[in-house]
Amino acid sequence: MTDPEGGSQRIVTTHADVRDPSWSPDGLALLVATQGVDASLASVDVATGSVTRIAATAEPIHRPAWSPDHTRLAAISDRRLVLM
Repeated sequence: MTDPEGGSQRIVTTHADVRDPSWSPDGLALLVATQGVDASLASVDVATGSVTRIAATAEPIHRPAWSPDHTRLAAISDRRLVLM
């Protein structure tokens, strides 16, 4: 990943099915969609690489996003818009 300012690049996680990363407003985490058997919405701490599952899903999700104030999440599933 490249930091939000477009500077340095580094690997923040080695989870094989992480997709659609979205930077948190404070730049400390990435919101990602994980696919496959363990489909979920997850947060990746960019300092440690730690992955925290936020919600498991029965179907693939895409394009997760943070609200500007960092209090809500949104993503699109194959069938609907998911808000948290």
